[in-house]
Amino acid sequence: MVVFKGAVILSYVVSAFCGTIATRQTDPQTQDINTPWPITYIALGDSFAAGIGAGKYVTPTDDEVKRCKRFDGSYPTQAKALLPHVDDGHFTFQACSGDVLGGIDAQITKVGGKRAHVITLSISGNDFKFSDVVSACVYNYLPTGDAAKEADCNAALKKSAAIIADEAIWNTYKQKVDKIFSDVAITKDWFNLKWTVLVITGYAKFFGVPDNNDACSKTRFPMPFALIPGQGNIMKANIRATMNTLVETVNQNIQSKIVASNPDRIRFVDIDSGFETHRFCEKGETKDPFGLKEQANNVWFTALGTALEETSFVPDSNSALEQEWNAWSSNLPKKTNGDNDLIPGLPNELQKTSVFHPKTAGHKSTASRVKDAVDLWAKQNGHNGAPPPQVCFGTDAPNIPNRIISIPGLIGPPQETVEPNGLIAKLREVVCSNQCKIPDNMDARAGAVATGDGGRCEISLGVQGGSEAYILRDRSISGTDQVQDCWDRTLALITTCVNNGANEGWRGGVDPNPAFYQAGYRKLNAGKHATISQDHLLQKDLSNFQSVCGKGDGPCQGNGCQGVWYICQAGDYKGCYCGRDSRFSMLPGPDHKLQCHTDCCNTVTNNWYTNDWCAANCGGVSSQFC
Repeated sequence: MVVFKGAVILSYVVSAFCGTIATRQTDPQTQDINTPWPITYIALGDSFAAGIGAGKYVTPTDDEVKRCKRFDGSYPTQAKALLPHVDDGHFTFQACSGDVLGGIDAQITKVGGKRAHVITLSISGNDFKFSDVVSACVYNYLPTGDAAKEADCNAALKKSAAIIADEAIWNTYKQKVDKIFSDVAITKDWFNLKWTVLVITGYAKFFGVPDNNDACSKTRFPMPFALIPGQGNIMKANIRATMNTLVETVNQNIQSKIVASNPDRIRFVDIDSGFETHRFCEKGETKDPFGLKEQANNVWFTALGTALEETSFVPDSNSALEQEWNAWSSNLPKKTNGDNDLIPGLPNELQKTSVFHPKTAGHKSTASRVKDAVDLWAKQNGHNGAPPPQVCFGTDAPNIPNRIISIPGLIGPPQETVEPNGLIAKLREVVCSNQCKIPDNMDARAGAVATGDGGRCEISLGVQGGSEAYILRDRSISGTDQVQDCWDRTLALITTCVNNGANEGWRGGVDPNPAFYQAGYRKLNAGKHATISQDHLLQKDLSNFQSVCGKGDGPCQGNGCQGVWYICQAGDYKGCYCGRDSRFSMLPGPDHKLQCHTDCCNTVTNNWYTNDWCAANCGGVSSQFC
């Protein structure tokens, strides 16, 4: 018989509370089949993603936001609002106006190692010199005559078309997409599911179907600072048609050269069709073909005369967009007082760089199409938008003991043993106090703690036999309601999922505010934490162990044995043997010279006393000793 001296058997007592159901907001690096999808979103790209001129700055006090011209009317901010499980803390907006393909690397760096379920990308317009085309073909204000202006426009169109036709630019595009998948996407197919979709948007054609007899064919885009007649370009139908063709070609190439390279994980969103009847110079539109009337939404693009909600501007010397428009404005008339300021009435910096970009209404259409693409991909790839509030499942955790010595009692507090549920209950006390540590009075070497952004906490405790108990809280909690919610949810997990066995579960739902919790037993060192040494595992309680050689009569107690002791009444090993303590790494000494790591490795022995000794001192034979 094996007895542990000074044992204090504590019952596990909990009280039940009622609570609301929480959304699961887990670390996107590690996925679960029942995770609400999507919960994380990263937006990358250029001004068509940043939303320059659409509404107001998302954070008016942030110079980085203003430098990149990130606006609250942009499609990423509107798409985020359409994705019910993506909250502000799981939305990363790094798109930057003026960025070319080469700027994607810096955007990825600023993501800071995060990975996401949904990534959106709108990029390459600046690489293809779209702003050069607009300045040369629409807003050429130099008094050079219409023929010269048309020649400048044709040169800009030809240059843009040549870049679009160059395979080198598309190879660069592919490299940037590969880097996005490498550094920002979740590439491991947890549970045989794909977890990240990259949604690439195209661009929208600027003009309705051109017609030589429409309202724009013999007129020019209004220029609020026009001082003499003839400033700006006559918007001939063939020029508009060529500009539209450039956009169509870019969209076709994105689909054939980029999306087709990884069709399972990339989706193309055709934003162009959403702009039908809302472009410049729409057929039949004669009153306001340029959409310049205040709050006009008949046209979804801005022009120089469009009234913007914002006027403040932080320059970006690296912006290809600003570089072009700075060059464009270099010949605008200046004041004569020598201060180089533009005369009143000329466009400010934000007005210039916002031209031919979508208004908030245009971004709303794009956001809706992004949401549709994400929903369809989720359905095709087996993801749930709203999972069950709680899911329980079995694990491969081996040898879960009936009772576990949580506190040895050799020094300090008296010995304490608990059921498997009770050990997780001790972890529950920590996480529901918004702490993240090994519970007090327990050997810190027996466990590991892993933390993450937003107060994410995972605590694990190794148990003799090859398993570990763990609990996960995905964010910090505070206030009476959140603390009570923690006690409620973790109680439900312990009593209905773990159930004193090799089980685990998570507790979630649809409310985005309460934290998500997961708990149970799994294989030792299966979590993403520092390795727990087998020399310091929490030991099985062998108080009720019965030796194969008899129950014994207890003389070892009289001999003052401390820790493990057992009695054999027959055979070569008849008598009392005292272990130094209950841990297998501190071996009892007598005659037989047995060791856990050499004699208890899943071996069927010829000697009854070997199995008996392994059970008494090592918790039985096990593969962990091999």
